[in-house]
Amino acid sequence: IRLKKFPIEKMNRRNVRRIFQLFYELGMTTDFLSGVILKAPQLLSYSSVNIQKSIKYLQNEGLTNEGICKMIHIRPMILAGSTREGKRMDLIFRFLQKDLNIDSKKLFYRYPQVLELKADGLIEKARFLSQVLKLRRWNDVSSVISTFPPLLWLSESNVQEKVNFLEKEFELDDDDLRDIIVTYPQIMGLSVEKNLKLKVDFMLSEHVALTRIELKDLVLYQPALLAYSLEGRIKPRLCKLQENSISFSYAPPYLMSLSDSKFEEWYVDIHIYLV
Repeated sequence: IRLKKFPIEKMNRRNVRRIFQLFYELGMTTDFLSGVILKAPQLLSYSSVNIQKSIKYLQNEGLTNEGICKMIHIRPMILAGSTREGKRMDLIFRFLQKDLNIDSKKLFYRYPQVLELKADGLIEKARFLSQVLKLRRWNDVSSVISTFPPLLWLSESNVQEKVNFLEKEFELDDDDLRDIIVTYPQIMGLSVEKNLKLKVDFMLSEHVALTRIELKDLVLYQPALLAYSLEGRIKPRLCKLQENSISFSYAPPYLMSLSDSKFEEWYVDIHIYLV
């Protein structure tokens, strides 16, 4: 493996060989291992003993070698750390499994970066989410984190900005906000300026002519409406509605959630009916 910006030749060769051996024992191919090292060459500067302990801990928790390899490929640095890594990982495991009743193994396979979080800040983050997102029940906190784990590492200011936007634009009360978040927590991953605001402004514009109350009702019915592509789905479908003089406010509220083929079937049927 040739690394232009990382002097692999200056590393402890015995340590590097041992790291390679550990990865081969996990079942990595040479090409797979090359991809990992090219993504995070600094991993080779960490102690092979500590890397082995991290791998062993994951195995003891029931994660498969194949799953661990995929996790390392996504986030190689989950293995980097001190001899305390096992304890930190254990705290994260226990928090997710015991406090939130989340299947931590499935979560780690999808989002291995969870293992890079500070364990002692997780309970505080969960309490913050409960308070700001108006999640009255702990089961709601568990549900939204399980569905959208990035909530654990989004900054508090980032989350608060989106909550403020939704509350202001749609005049949401606590129950409204909770319903939106529990139904579609992924909305917290959307940018206010580059995503949410553009869609809200467009759907309130004269091109669509929804009232703010009508848009609020649509969002409460289907929060994912704000996640669909503005240029790839929302605008093209609204143009077709306008061609038949159909107001979006009178169209089926689930219209944007239909696949392209299902939407075309609906459009053909309504076009024939109107003609």
